[in-house]
Order: sequence, then C-alpha cells, then structure tokens
Amino acid sequence: MSIEDLVVLFVVLFVGGVLKGATGIGVPIVAVPVLAAYLNLHLAVAVIMLPSVVTNGWMLWRLRAERPPTHFFYTIPVGTLAGIAAGVTLLASLPDRYLNLGVAGAIVVFLMSRAIRPSWRLGPAAERILSLPAMFFVGLIQGATGISAPVVMMYLSSLGMERAQFVFCVSLLFFVASVAQVPAMAVAGLFGPFELLLGLLALVPSMLGIPVGDRIARRMSVVWFDRVIMMMLVGLAVKLAASGFAG
Repeated sequence: MSIEDLVVLFVVLFVGGVLKGATGIGVPIVAVPVLAAYLNLHLAVAVIMLPSVVTNGWMLWRLRAERPPTHFFYTIPVGTLAGIAAGVTLLASLPDRYLNLGVAGAIVVFLMSRAIRPSWRLGPAAERILSLPAMFFVGLIQGATGISAPVVMMYLSSLGMERAQFVFCVSLLFFVASVAQVPAMAVAGLFGPFELLLGLLALVPSMLGIPVGDRIARRMSVVWFDRVIMMMLVGLAVKLAASGFAG
C-alpha cells in the first residue's frame, strides 16, 4: 500500500469521525466501503471495530443526560446481540462479492431513506411491537457488513425523536453492537492481534474528527453536510456494486 493510499484512508477515517461528531452516524458508513476497496471486506469490518467501540462510547458519555424510552435498554442489547450472532456467521461464510453487494445495497437503502424522509411516525403500540425485531435486523446487518446505519436511520427517524435523543440512541445501539461484535468475530477467526493493531491506528483519525464535527454542527446545517456525504456514498455504492457484479 502506497503513501497516497494511506493518506486516503486517514482522510476517510477523519471524515467519518467528523460525521460522527456532527450527526452520531459516521465512521463505519463512510470508512468500511472505502477500506473494502483497498482491503477485503472481512478485514475492513474488523479494522473498524475498535474505532466503533471507542467513538460510540465517547458519544454516550457526552450525551449521558439524554434518556431514550426505557424499553430500549433491553430491546437494543437482546435484539442486537441475537442479530450479530447470525450476521457474523454470514460474514465468515459468504464470498466477498456477496458482502460487497450487501454493503452497496445497505448504502442505497440509506440514501433512499434520507432522500424520501417519510413523514409518518410509528405509534407507541406499534413501536413496542417492532422494537425487538428491528434491533435484531440491525444486529444482522451490523454483523454481516459492519454497516447498520441504514436500518437504524429508518427505524429511529420513524419515531420522531429529538436530535440529542436520536444521537444518544444511535450511539447506544452501535456501542452495544460493536462491543458484542468484537468477541464474535474473534471466535469466528476474523479478529486477532493484527486487526487490533490496525484498529488502534484507525482510531487516531476517527477520534480527531469528532470534535471537528461537533464544531461544524454548531455552525452549519447538518442537512447540507449530510448531502455532501450522500454524494460521496453514491460513488462508493456504485464502485462496490461494480466490484460485486464483476467478481
């Protein structure tokens, strides 16, 4: 890997940290597709695990005064952990081309959900019924691809949460998912000392980006910032889809 490639990866991880600091969602959705273009997807998902744990833990600490509905504290860990167990099995058994197509599909769903912005909201009764299966699906996608933001965005946005509570719930979910995914991937032979070392290196630009994103969010429209990221993701989705179909 050339110096230019390393600079690209550093910038991408930094941008992921910036987006994380601004919106609560960032490092995996931005970094995994780019890392997968340079590494295989299995290694890309493994490398991003440590940055995911630390950045989400940091966001939880910053927003610790925000509290989601009480039932989220059991539906998130139970549903997500069960889904991750199934998702990691897919990651270990499926060829890269199918996983690349899966990531591309996840990005497309994410972009569509952001563009459509449905105005409807789930009622309290429906939300309680759908909470556990929704968290399972989040874990499934997280375990298989490392990118569950599309499902998270669609589900939480349908609840009409305030921004601070939304970011707290996103960070809580991703923190639980990441903490659970690390040992699951280790058992599957996908996470070891080498991946840990790469994760420590990836953590530096990710953490550097968070305070920058926080400052940006205070001075500019997050909607405008999201549009820039979505344009970036369109190109990444096309690239990964092309790689998947070509493979």
